[in-house]
Amino acid sequence: MNHGHILLTVNAIYDPAFYFTSEEIGGKDVQELVEKPQMYLMARCRDTLEDQLLYSDTRLEDIHQLNLEITSSHKVPIQDICRMFHGDHPAQEVESGGQMGGNYGCCGCTGASVQYIDHVASLRALQITLDERRKKVIAGPAGRERRNGGINPFHQMSKDELIRECRGRHLQSLGLLKPALLSNLREELKGVQRVPALCFPNQTASMKDLNLGQYEVVPVEPLHDLKEHINNILKELPKHLTKEENVLFEESVEAVLSTKEKLRGSDYRLCCVVLALHLGKNCRLTIRRLLYSLAELCELLYAPADKRTPRLILRLHNVTFSHVIAFKKVFHTPEVLTYRKLYGIYYHSITCHAPLTLRLVSLSSVDTEEEEREFSTINSISKATSNGHPAHIIPNCIVRAQAERKFKSRKSCFVDQQSKIGKFARNLPDFPDTIIPNELLEKEVYQAHLENISDFLLCGKGV
Repeated sequence: MNHGHILLTVNAIYDPAFYFTSEEIGGKDVQELVEKPQMYLMARCRDTLEDQLLYSDTRLEDIHQLNLEITSSHKVPIQDICRMFHGDHPAQEVESGGQMGGNYGCCGCTGASVQYIDHVASLRALQITLDERRKKVIAGPAGRERRNGGINPFHQMSKDELIRECRGRHLQSLGLLKPALLSNLREELKGVQRVPALCFPNQTASMKDLNLGQYEVVPVEPLHDLKEHINNILKELPKHLTKEENVLFEESVEAVLSTKEKLRGSDYRLCCVVLALHLGKNCRLTIRRLLYSLAELCELLYAPADKRTPRLILRLHNVTFSHVIAFKKVFHTPEVLTYRKLYGIYYHSITCHAPLTLRLVSLSSVDTEEEEREFSTINSISKATSNGHPAHIIPNCIVRAQAERKFKSRKSCFVDQQSKIGKFARNLPDFPDTIIPNELLEKEVYQAHLENISDFLLCGKGV
């Protein structure tokens, strides 16, 4: 396809309290059946913010209709709720109204990118909702007046405009030069560039007024975050290994990745498990802890919804903390990647937002494995059956994708991939309970971790 297209899908979230369990229907993967994405909107769209925001009106019209109550076959009233958006980081930034990368790359908190290396600052960074983002934009005259069409209201402001904006937000402006004014405004906005995508048609209406009172952007996406985090480790780790360890490392990576033309997230997860098996038993303790914590993260981030329990949530909190400690010990001074790259958004999302997100929803419910396959299917259909004319691509793809789904009973390859990874992972030793080293007991990072899991702590004397 020579033209850009946008594809939006919708899916329900599996809840064992509402749907049958796998045991009740003969061992089938109910979560996969329920959460299979359905094609919602496919349209021609350039890779620009202006074009992507054009479809906000259409989306809002359908969201308003969710107020209509439907009745099940058993006469049970059901009301659908639009709860969350999940996608990779560029999609998150468009949906939340955040800046594309830059100094504040996370859509879930106000932490600066340069502080991601500081785990204490990341854990204590304020969480920010979509409605708070909307209010932050319209708090000043540029946002209220939809400067630059509302798409980028704070871009390339003159000194007079900056003074007016800072005064409107009650920020210091008297006697300051343009760089200082711009710095004050950036510190106030913390990466917020525009109102969230669904607020764009009517930015004065609250999220509740738009029937989106419970809608948020999920700040972690296991497929891309874990894949890129493992990729960063594979690039940096060889420089921190001994000669003997490097031989085992290269054997493991070559066995898994050398035969692949296109590397997928499942390939990186398998490589991680093989590394823990082959290198983990024959390396230094710090390297072993890094590899074992990473292998366990692969398991926990893809745990099915029916395995989500308070015990699993606490385990993920502890494993991410252990991974942070091991990560910093091994990569104290990066030699291949920059600090900004190694301790970037993928590291931040996994170590800070994944445990908090698991408290709300299973992380396997918000990965984009199936959405990526849906897009790949449409792409292959277009290349094989379309005549290439823009007017023919979309109707052809929709009809053929629906027909393929209906008549071609195809088992998801995700199940096979997870099964293959699981077979290797079963050979790993049982992961031990989390043990906090003595040298960390008086460190602030341990205090911040305890604050994060305070609801799991048993209060005793002095607590």
